[in-house]
Amino acid sequence: MRIKQTLINVVVSSQQGFGKKLGGVARALGIEVAFDGHSHEMASANSMPIFNRVLGSATRFLEESASPVSMRIVQAESFAQAESLIDKQCRQGETLALVWYDLTDDETPRRRLSEFDRRIESLAEATQAVGGGIRLSSYSTIAYISHQQYNAHPWQSVVGHVVRVWSNEEDVACADMLVNLTNYLNHTEFNKLALRRLSQKETPVPLGRHLIEFLDHRSESGWLLNYFTGSVVSSLIKSAESLARQSGAFIIRSTNEHGLACGAFINWRLYKRPFLTIITSGMLDELKGTLANLQQVGARGFIVCAEAREGKWFGFQSTLNTDADVRKVLKARNIPFVYLQDPQDVGPGLEQAFKYFDTTESPIVILATQQVLESQKEEAPPRFTSRPLSSAHVTSSAIEERALQEVVDIVNKRKLRILWHCGAVDPGEELELLLKISDEAGIAISEALSAPGFVPEFHNGCEVPNHLGMMGQYGTDQRVYDYLLVNGKPRPLEEQCVFMLKNKAGQIDSPFSDGAHQRRMNIVSVNKNPDHLAPFAQTRVQMKLLDFLKYVDKRLNVDPGIASWRRGIIESCRPFRRDAASYVPSLPMSPNYFFMGLREMLVPMITDEGYRFTGMYDVGHCGTLAVRYLPRTDPCFSGWYGRGLMGDSLQATVPIAFTGNKNIIAVTGDGARQLVPDILPSFLENIENGNSLNDNVTIFYCVNNSLSVINSYQERMMMKDGGRQMKVSNDLTIGNEIDENYHGVHIVKKVLRDIDFRTLAKEMKQPSRLNLYFVSLCATNDGISIVDSQNWQYR
Repeated sequence: MRIKQTLINVVVSSQQGFGKKLGGVARALGIEVAFDGHSHEMASANSMPIFNRVLGSATRFLEESASPVSMRIVQAESFAQAESLIDKQCRQGETLALVWYDLTDDETPRRRLSEFDRRIESLAEATQAVGGGIRLSSYSTIAYISHQQYNAHPWQSVVGHVVRVWSNEEDVACADMLVNLTNYLNHTEFNKLALRRLSQKETPVPLGRHLIEFLDHRSESGWLLNYFTGSVVSSLIKSAESLARQSGAFIIRSTNEHGLACGAFINWRLYKRPFLTIITSGMLDELKGTLANLQQVGARGFIVCAEAREGKWFGFQSTLNTDADVRKVLKARNIPFVYLQDPQDVGPGLEQAFKYFDTTESPIVILATQQVLESQKEEAPPRFTSRPLSSAHVTSSAIEERALQEVVDIVNKRKLRILWHCGAVDPGEELELLLKISDEAGIAISEALSAPGFVPEFHNGCEVPNHLGMMGQYGTDQRVYDYLLVNGKPRPLEEQCVFMLKNKAGQIDSPFSDGAHQRRMNIVSVNKNPDHLAPFAQTRVQMKLLDFLKYVDKRLNVDPGIASWRRGIIESCRPFRRDAASYVPSLPMSPNYFFMGLREMLVPMITDEGYRFTGMYDVGHCGTLAVRYLPRTDPCFSGWYGRGLMGDSLQATVPIAFTGNKNIIAVTGDGARQLVPDILPSFLENIENGNSLNDNVTIFYCVNNSLSVINSYQERMMMKDGGRQMKVSNDLTIGNEIDENYHGVHIVKKVLRDIDFRTLAKEMKQPSRLNLYFVSLCATNDGISIVDSQNWQYR
């Protein structure tokens, strides 16, 4: 028989009766109790039928365990007092086992619960200081809240702590205490596996430690850890999260694996942050087309995915078996990967993965078996240089020199309308140089639909005078049409030239057909990737944009008369072209009226108050009109990038809210909203776990009960309505309003049928606030296609 173990039960409560009641429960179970207070006398069996029914099962269990225990109860009004009492009352050899936390008199129990882990660590240190032991498991910490607190917030976290409602019925309260006490004894104190695991020192999983050390070396502005759990990856996640927190990385959760990919994408797209994404078996498919977007944007990071061992007979969720081999899929998609089958593969496998990171512009997939994901055995560590391999400077060949000279002649000497159509221009020197040259040379600027805000309409609070808005397959700004078209068709070749800068000139970023590009437009394509130089361009320059801009700037000598002539044309096109419908405040509001009002609200906020924001524009009619109408101050995210995935922008709003440093304005339609999970739970989970939401996040859900961008195609091109396939039915919970403070974040959800833009401006400037606005709009089909370049509303 084991020597009797004395278990320390710390009770933090201002109610002395709490500890007495716990002592009474333990005594009824036959446990010897030491408590500086009078023992609680249990009521008779007749008055406590629930307790006595549970007591019978618990007593039989304790008798069969042959593991005698006694209990010391330490009751204090605060954790600090509890630490002091442990020092005075507890003895060497006693074990800290349970902590009972009474929050029934607290109006904000969730805030104090968030501090629970830190308080438990302090109690453990105090116990160790007097020679005591620690045996804390997931059954050890029990918090009690009141009925009032529970009714206000019935959804309590159940991970890491047991949260219970304190019952005023003694029978129920004592029975609940008995269940929690016996659960601890069963699953911890009398559990051989638990005793062995709890006595082992937890060390980081080498796979996670090596990846984090590498990312710490490679990242200058922080990196991102995100994950979605699974049994075989849970140990790696726990280890990686602990190490990432120590290194200061961003740690963001999402609603699913697809949301993780969106978070990795947006952080690379806007901030060039590398990432470590951890997912469980078979979940690479759940990243959907966003995996292709990550590859297309050149995002660097690691995706760790659990996988079965070779030869395993149809492992659960395995994508490596007789019927399939995910490695062939990755190879076909040109995504680099390594496969780690045994712990000894970690060193050489990661060395290869690190080489991929330094030499390719792509996410790297690490397929790892359970043995690797859970191993704490250190094999030969991977080697890597402390600094990334420097990329070679692109030198101009004789062909590029001729093309560059032609470009300089166009800029300096040719009396042409010149438009610089810009992709994802890097902030800093690249952007500043582009703005300088275009201003001095009288060159107009447009943003790509796939990269809005990378060359913003407002820079450092001032309007960029030669900025004409967005150009793309959908939603091209009317000012761009005015500049490039005459009578709805491209101007003659000898009158204008379009530069595609850091822009693949893909279909999504131009309203013109391939034939129009080929025959009716002068195009200069500038891109460092030779595969991304437009085939229909008359002049192609394979060069980094910064090197190109430096080359042009060094030779910039524009004829003053030509520069003045160009500026005059830009000025004639520059005033924002308001359409007729945007004047009419009818209900439901038209998208034209809503977005025009939003624009007129934002411009003075930007110019007079220094307001800056990141725009998140989803795929759809309203998201595209938002890109067309709204001003921008900084790089933004358009869901039209790459695969054009509806809902990606909405999913990406969660991580960028916690990793960015600006206000957020997100626009999504009800069609996109229904394709992905509700993002509010992800916001709450990240807030609850200590991620700061310092800025204002405003999400406009534009509700018109239709897939309106597709319906626009049917109505404008096919001349018929789209039928049932265009209909969206919104759920009945949209009207359920929220106005609540959650861990210091003001969360507001409401329906906007009509808008007071003055009030809206105040609400969108309040820090640490999350606005979820469902905007009731009518379904229109204008403002999207090039066929609208001659729309009567813009005349």
